[in-house]
Amino acid sequence: MLETIIKAIHDREELSLAYYSLVRIVEPHAVGVSITGSNVLWCFQTQVRPAAAKPTMFIPPTLCYDWELLELSQISSLHPAGRHFANERFGYKRSNKHMVTIFAEL
Repeated sequence: MLETIIKAIHDREELSLAYYSLVRIVEPHAVGVSITGSNVLWCFQTQVRPAAAKPTMFIPPTLCYDWELLELSQISSLHPAGRHFANERFGYKRSNKHMVTIFAEL
């Protein structure tokens, strides 16, 4: 998982992931260890939808633009979304204050 996130940061590729029963599309900006000792992903979320109860159900995504700090231990179904983003999002600052160790960042 960590290698996938680091590669996505370097390639500026969006990720699709499940986090607390929501499927999210995010632009990864940094990954590292939080001040509480958890591995975390600092990302900009662009879409969110509930995880479908049945594989045949289609629930359209909702645009949802917001910064998120996600614990890697709670992420599942992580994979590249197949789209790239050009620039870091407004409000991004290198050397994130929520992280004591940074493995990769834009």
